[in-house]
Amino acid sequence: TSGPPAVIYIRHDTGTGGGKANDYADNSAIYVVGDNVTIQDLTVDKDFLDGSYAVGIYAEGTNNLNISGVEIRNLSVRYGIFVVDSSNFVISDAYIHDFLMDQSGVASDMVDSAPAGIRTLRSDNGVIRDSRIYDIEVGPNGRNSTSELRPAYGIQGHQADGITISQSSNITVENHDIWRSGALF
Repeated sequence: TSGPPAVIYIRHDTGTGGGKANDYADNSAIYVVGDNVTIQDLTVDKDFLDGSYAVGIYAEGTNNLNISGVEIRNLSVRYGIFVVDSSNFVISDAYIHDFLMDQSGVASDMVDSAPAGIRTLRSDNGVIRDSRIYDIEVGPNGRNSTSELRPAYGIQGHQADGITISQSSNITVENHDIWRSGALF
């Protein structure tokens, strides 16, 4: 079949998801658990602004995951695509853009995990390629650190990432176009 890609709109956000990876399961547009999953040619759009913790695609404990041709736009604080405790995945041709945390005064800890277009955590054997990631921003005011480990960090400013690879192994990252991530222009 042909035509424009499907669009999933995020209409509700629980406001949770800021401490543990699995907190995001209840606060994502797409939550993936299981093996041999393909997500292709899809748009995730959050059409309200609130500085919350929504995640576009959250995959946990998957094996053989393929995400391609997705667009994720207008999220607030966390991640466009978040892959946790997973193996053998490919993320390609993603267009992730226009995240802005500083919308409603919601405090958020920017020390342990800054907003990112794509993030992996405790995952292995993955490829992330050929994606465009633009305007992943914390905002001009930043937020005070709420970290018990580093409370003296103070305001975190423009800390944000295009791609974050954390506690992961054998991950290949290639051929990306990342602009205006971590700064407000």
